[in-house]
Amino acid sequence: MFDSHLTLSKLERVWHWVRWRSVVVGLVWLVAFIAFSCGAGTGERPGIPNAEWTVRAYYAVGLFVLGGLDLGLPVGGPPFARHALWVTYVLAPTLTAGALIDGILRVVNPRRWVLRRLKNHFVIAGCGKLTMQYLSRLRQVHPSRPVVIVDVRSDSPMIKEAREVHGAYVLTGDIVTPGLLQLLQLETAERVLLLTDDDLANLDAATRILAMAPNLAGRIVVHLADMKLEHVVGKTALARGCIIFNTHKLAAKRLVETVIIPHFNTTGPKDTVVIAGFGRFGQTVLDELQRRAAGDFQRVVMVDLECARKSRGFGERIGYLPGYAHKTLEGDLRDPEVWSTLAATIDAREERPVFVLCCDDDRVNLNTAVWLASKYTEALVVARHFKSSSFIAEVSTEARFVPCCEAEVLVESIPMSWLAP
Repeated sequence: MFDSHLTLSKLERVWHWVRWRSVVVGLVWLVAFIAFSCGAGTGERPGIPNAEWTVRAYYAVGLFVLGGLDLGLPVGGPPFARHALWVTYVLAPTLTAGALIDGILRVVNPRRWVLRRLKNHFVIAGCGKLTMQYLSRLRQVHPSRPVVIVDVRSDSPMIKEAREVHGAYVLTGDIVTPGLLQLLQLETAERVLLLTDDDLANLDAATRILAMAPNLAGRIVVHLADMKLEHVVGKTALARGCIIFNTHKLAAKRLVETVIIPHFNTTGPKDTVVIAGFGRFGQTVLDELQRRAAGDFQRVVMVDLECARKSRGFGERIGYLPGYAHKTLEGDLRDPEVWSTLAATIDAREERPVFVLCCDDDRVNLNTAVWLASKYTEALVVARHFKSSSFIAEVSTEARFVPCCEAEVLVESIPMSWLAP
């Protein structure tokens, strides 16, 4: 298990330390040179004060190697020069010994030692929820395989878990930085996973890594949250060297295929689908619905605080397919007025609507699901949440709604090729 933590800012501090030590060495040498020039001599080399300046400079440098052991004790000259020479007799070898010890410590530095010895390791960019889920699955297959995580945030709340629970080695820095990429020993890496929440950073890193280590082609996994960007990348050369995936798409596909379509098959008339929370996941659910269940629903109602704007964005980036009507409803899921307005458009006696609650707040989804399941007893109510929860699983059974856990879907969807050599 590794428990070290490295920040690139330390390189700047090292550079400042080197410059400071160089100044001190220069000052000590200058004092010794001035002492010789002012008449201070040595017992074994009495002619130094009268020698050429190059000779005096040479013996001043020699103090850093032998500390005056081959010159004898300071003698002659004015007292201040003799005393100054005594000072350099002590400081010069001390600085040399300190530099030697420091160099040895840097050579055997456990952090750099580990990095230099990395082989068949996994490199992960980003230390968020996705990384934690992948690490959990990876450790089931490879309990001790070296893992290096790179994250731009040194205060990420999951860094401690990654280091202490999963034994990952954590570097703080930008994954696209050339100097940091050099430290990762990419030519001997087994796989690279780019799981940050910045799509462009993931793509930039993938491009740089492929250029540095072409042998990783086909073993670089890139997460993209933007579906439109995923379509664009799919037409580029980068897609041939990387594996592109979207967690929302994995979860939405599983939800539509295993929960919503079977519900459609049990109902007579075409259903109404309510997507509450029309962010990236909600938009992905709608895209999967219109592509996989066309003809099974007659209308989709999207509910969100900025629903009209997001609906226009969906129409521009992905597009509404024909075959169903779509309507937007602006409002907060926690506002009863929103659901009163929606209830006026749904005939619960004639249809069994589908409610997909997928805003970014798991608590709101949970509370709303419990309420909707009690009000629409024949409806299908789905509540999305990210992290696996025994409490939500128990509540969903009692309240009769379907929990949709993205983390579980991700873990179940990870192919063995992402885990094994």
